[in-house]
Amino acid sequence: MTFSISVTRILENIYGVSAMYTLLNHHDKPPRMLRSDHRAMLDKAVRLGFSKLCFRLLPFIDNCDLDDDEILTLDLKLPSGFPSTGYRVIQAALEDVVMGETLAQAYAGYDTELSDRNTSSAAKSLQRIRSSLAAGPCNAALTPSLF
Repeated sequence: MTFSISVTRILENIYGVSAMYTLLNHHDKPPRMLRSDHRAMLDKAVRLGFSKLCFRLLPFIDNCDLDDDEILTLDLKLPSGFPSTGYRVIQAALEDVVMGETLAQAYAGYDTELSDRNTSSAAKSLQRIRSSLAAGPCNAALTPSLF
């Protein structure tokens, strides 16, 4: 099954989450807000996050493509009988991993706590995906999480 991840959609979500981090932060030094003028830097970070995702899911992948400017694709080997509702949940979890990896890279060295939280969130989503793919159709919770 082919899953497509839009770089623009990931970046728009990152801008929104970054704004939330900045506006709702209670520390003396709130994290810097990531904006569209950071796109060139973040685009590279999205691609790195996607390549990490592909590497970590390698046993479950038939193909992945990072060459398109806008759409990153991943062909996953889904177990037979995998419920169609699971596709949307897997899609959301894949996006969550890429977004978490990107935010972790963006805040690394500036806000270690925020970087670590995003790394942890991405790892949890990745583990849920791997468990679901390894076990086949199940009732595993794949709800994406920001924290």
